[in-house]
Amino acid sequence: METRNNINPRPFQPVSPGCILKEELEARSLPISDFAHKIGLEEFELDKLLNGTLCLSPEIASSLERFLGIPASFWLSLQSAYEEDFTKHIPENTVAKIRLLWKSIPAQLSKENKKFAYASVRPNGRGRDYQGSIQWIEDAGIIRRCHNLSTPELPLDGNAISDQFKVYMADTGLFISMLEQGTAADILQGNLYGYKGAIFENLVADIFGKKNRKLYYFRKDSGLEIDFVTRYKGECTLIEVKANNGNFKSVKTILANHEKYHVEKAIKLGDVNVGTAPQTLVLPLYMAFLL
Repeated sequence: METRNNINPRPFQPVSPGCILKEELEARSLPISDFAHKIGLEEFELDKLLNGTLCLSPEIASSLERFLGIPASFWLSLQSAYEEDFTKHIPENTVAKIRLLWKSIPAQLSKENKKFAYASVRPNGRGRDYQGSIQWIEDAGIIRRCHNLSTPELPLDGNAISDQFKVYMADTGLFISMLEQGTAADILQGNLYGYKGAIFENLVADIFGKKNRKLYYFRKDSGLEIDFVTRYKGECTLIEVKANNGNFKSVKTILANHEKYHVEKAIKLGDVNVGTAPQTLVLPLYMAFLL
């Protein structure tokens, strides 16, 4: 019979500072809404901190010291240990590259990039320098790649161009939390600024990813560009995501050239009501999960 002495102890597993803070607030019977106000955070921001999706900054650590009497150094050491635990599973020579890639994602999404731009990660950056790093982030379930197609036809996987892709966050909430301080609060109040198109596209990529759909888009140097291409009801279907009543020219061009592209249907998602247009189904963004 195995005794306790024969059991190997579990290695220490750092937890997020938010987890410790959550236990502390519960022990003191402090309501989240009241405490968020005291330390200068929105309630949803404190909730993200408690759930480990918001980094504990030096400013927050100082506020915790002021209101809880627990040194800021304690909270910052927890944050540091949590981050080190995240990176210890990564080959040492790729840690810096992964961090650079990670920090570039909000800028990649907010720009009208035609494909993932390694030069946005680091000046003169090249794909071969970051392939392993971006694969690690994808395998960790943090991002999803959306591959360009040589032509918008089935089979989509067979027409995908392996080295041409965009990147979307696997969780739109995590993407928003990566933006500069205060932006997330503005977004929840409807002030999307220049991020509106990026957020709408990432929401659709997020929804499709959770439905186990692979992501594809179509772009040609001539200017044709379709946000997403998918198989819907057995047919190749174009999907355009519009934050407003933007240009639908590329979809119309492809649908009008059936002999060249062999596509007959499109779906428009955005801040719109349910409707139809020639060869096009128009849906509000929240109905994307039904596709």
